[in-house]
Amino acid sequence: MAMLQELNPARERRSTEKLRRYWSSVAGENAVPCLSGFSIRINETEWRKRFLLKEDVEPSMSVFIFCGANAQMLFDGSPVSKTMLEAAPPHLRDDFCRNCENVTSRLDTVSEEGSYWLHGEEVFYRYILLPVTSSSHERGYILGAFSTSS
Repeated sequence: MAMLQELNPARERRSTEKLRRYWSSVAGENAVPCLSGFSIRINETEWRKRFLLKEDVEPSMSVFIFCGANAQMLFDGSPVSKTMLEAAPPHLRDDFCRNCENVTSRLDTVSEEGSYWLHGEEVFYRYILLPVTSSSHERGYILGAFSTSS
């Protein structure tokens, strides 16, 4: 059995905490920022770890409209145009769907961390989900970041 590496909290937390700080800076005085305030830079390092979902009345049916290259590893390829229910890995699907519902119903941030086993090795993960409003007052968006360490 391979020896597990110890989780480095400073490194692991960075992508989720950077997104939380960026989200807060875009929100300014507002409780929840508007999507038009974000600048998605596909090739920028931090955006490679992020994803964006368009909310649906049923949170598990929210659709991925952006997913950076590093975040795609979680979904075994690009989840763009797929629903959360379709794209989320089976071992995280229930938590993701429940947390998407918490974000959309309370317009609050949700952070989650834990571990799962993949190919005989324990993988530690951390993600954050943040509400984002639409400028047209339609249903909003869920902005997230995901990171892993093994």
